[in-house]
Amino acid sequence: MRDDLRLNLNQMVRLSWTPEMRQALRILMTGSAELAGLISQEAEENPVIEMGDEDGDSSSIAQDTGEDEGPDWLDYFQDASDTGYVPPASPDQTCEDIPSAEPSLQEFLEQQVRMSTDDPGIQRAADFLIGCMDEDGYVRISPGEASVLTGLGRERIDTALRMVQTLEPTGVGARSLGECLSIQLESMGLGASVAARLVRSCLPDLARQDFRKISAALGTSIGEVKKAAACIRKLDPRPGLRVASRNAPPYVVPDATIKDVGSGSVHKYVIVMNESSSPRLRLNARYRAMLSESTLTGEERSYIRSKIRRAIWLFRAVEQRRLTLYRLLETVLLHQRDFFEGGPEKLHPLTMETVASGLGIHESTVSRALANKYVDTPYGVYPLRLFFSSGVADQGQGRSKESVKRMIAGMVSRENPNQPLSDGHICEFLRRDGLRISRRTVAKYRHEAGIPPSTRRQ
Repeated sequence: MRDDLRLNLNQMVRLSWTPEMRQALRILMTGSAELAGLISQEAEENPVIEMGDEDGDSSSIAQDTGEDEGPDWLDYFQDASDTGYVPPASPDQTCEDIPSAEPSLQEFLEQQVRMSTDDPGIQRAADFLIGCMDEDGYVRISPGEASVLTGLGRERIDTALRMVQTLEPTGVGARSLGECLSIQLESMGLGASVAARLVRSCLPDLARQDFRKISAALGTSIGEVKKAAACIRKLDPRPGLRVASRNAPPYVVPDATIKDVGSGSVHKYVIVMNESSSPRLRLNARYRAMLSESTLTGEERSYIRSKIRRAIWLFRAVEQRRLTLYRLLETVLLHQRDFFEGGPEKLHPLTMETVASGLGIHESTVSRALANKYVDTPYGVYPLRLFFSSGVADQGQGRSKESVKRMIAGMVSRENPNQPLSDGHICEFLRRDGLRISRRTVAKYRHEAGIPPSTRRQ
């Protein structure tokens, strides 16, 4: 009888996502409007956290807790001289002054999740996926990455994703345009139709309106292909906006302001972070002092230490968010200086990969730092993502996609109403300005800018 039992030792390096790391990730993705609420909620659950500008003392915390939390951080928390901007109170404000708001897309979907399943694990996975949606309703994270970040199994993540894709508005939870349209066709009972087959395999050809090629690929007539295309045009490629648009806030809170403090023709820009959304945080001196009391039981001492550790993780995450955002804005100012001197039409192409490489961080970190962030510029308040887009080549650094859209919108606003510019004419004018662009790209940008074709502008 052979003995097949063996003992093997393997060494491997694995990344383990702790609750604190997940909290830091969540804070990084949070905009100014939500950050204050998130901090307040954490302060309510953690008694050692103090908010406001009262005097406090948080020295020697590392020694008291028996852990090395870093003297630089303790000095930072102890300093109460810089409390940031504190908005004045409004004693005359009443409940009638506060407008009622419908649930956001995230809240609307989470309510449906609670009615769809009682499984806490599925609810948690679904809530995480919903939190990773953009305003169009698309999930911007892979199931594998979601599994790592939540600590949940891939099978549970996939189950939650399938459930989210059954929620209203139909089409949310998709990871691509094709999947979004397929979900809507499935809900209409057209999962095996020519339109569904076209969406799954021939979307690029449909964008080119190459009906002959689609007909050959699907083995059906051109007439059937055109009927399927008409059906697809009735679908909603951005289903999330049906909820997001009706709940759009009347204003946004910029995370930072970029000001021109130069004089005359000399421009000098400075970045001013908005500190009002993250109140000054400190550790409660009373709880720190309690650690030195001999009357505390081991369980009580352990409880206070754990709360102090959690508080310091929160402080670090908030400060890291601020530093990451500041470095990101510095890079934007470096690459998009022409925008700040000449306006939106001067935007240049800029990718997250380029910025990540320059800052020495991962591209996904840049993507998360951009989420829900706005910046106040000399030309108005813009989402930070505006500065990151592909573009069109020209004789210089190139023009960003948003810049070209604004150029097209400007031409249309100045056109003769009796003789509107066709996509071909717009293309010619842009080429005269040095842009290497095709008529098809002009049509695409015009459509994305919400401008109807020339036949409908007469």
